Parts: sequence; C-alpha cells; structure tokens
Amino acid sequence: MHIITQPADAEAITDPILMALVNERIPLLDLAPIVIVEADDTEADIINAIGFSPLVNRVDDIAYPSPEFVPSWEVIEQHHSWTELIYVTADDGSGVIMLVAKGNHVLSDMLNEHQT
Repeated sequence: MHIITQPADAEAITDPILMALVNERIPLLDLAPIVIVEADDTEADIINAIGFSPLVNRVDDIAYPSPEFVPSWEVIEQHHSWTELIYVTADDGSGVIMLVAKGNHVLSDMLNEHQT
C-alpha cells in the first residue's frame, strides 16, 4: 500500500499508467489522500490506512458478500489496470481517493460484482 498526501510521495511510483492517474489527482490532495491498494494488501491494511473497509457499507454496516450489500463509494471508474474509488467522508467534501490494482486481491470479487 502506498499513501500519497503530498506530491513528493508519488516519486517512487514506477508504473506509468498509475503515475499518470496520480498526477491528474495531485491537485485534490488538499481534500483527499490518494491510497494505492495492491495485490498483497489486506482488508486490515485498508482499514488502518483509511479508517473503514470498502467491503462494509458506511451507512448501514451491511458487509460484502451479503446480497443486500451496496457499496458506499461516491464514484467508481475503471482505468486500464486500476479501479478508482472515491469516498466523501466529511461535509466539507474531503475524503479519500483509492486506486486499486486490478487482479486477485481482497477487493477483487466485490469490485467485479459492483463495477457500475
């Protein structure tokens, strides 16, 4: 997991697609850190980084894989080898931007089922 809170934090990124995505979002760092979730990151890692699990709805606490589960992100967008999730967590519009590597990891099944 890589957490970007200032532009210099992005300097270690070597994936050109990811770097382009991050660079487009650098102006939003005043409102939201950018959290890069990769294949070896666990749900506990994500909770430690952002304070909640994408696998649990933040309003009703229904967890994936319940059939009643509805993701609580505001935006989901597919980008080549990355999925972007945007969560607004405060009334001032601040929140978190997650860039999740596509592949086999803790969020894969949920993202595949809830892509739109």
